[in-house]
Amino acid sequence: MEFEGFMLGINGVVTFKKSTLPEALTTVPLERIVLETDSPYLAPVPNRGKRNESANVKDTLMKVAEIYQMDPEYVAQVTSVNALKVLESANKVRKVLNYINLQYLFKIKEGECFKKRKKRIHL
Repeated sequence: MEFEGFMLGINGVVTFKKSTLPEALTTVPLERIVLETDSPYLAPVPNRGKRNESANVKDTLMKVAEIYQMDPEYVAQVTSVNALKVLESANKVRKVLNYINLQYLFKIKEGECFKKRKKRIHL
């Protein structure tokens, strides 16, 4: 994969009998995978049809380990590091958005005008 920082979230669908996801994952490096639950939906087999919960991610982990033919503990480590990378990236984006929002608030406090629904509003 050539998209830097791009990750694929894999949920319980990977465990479904007719899922084509296992075959597709054979072309994706493990370093691009994060495990997720999609709670309360898409519970993995053997809990399919029931309300999904975070504890069921272990079933997804076991299937992904089987697909990659790797030790589940290793897959858990790699996918956990990947998840932390995603969260770190999200935190950087949040900081940028907070900075932009602060700049916007400073402009409002300085008495600048902005249009809202075709009306000029002064704060």
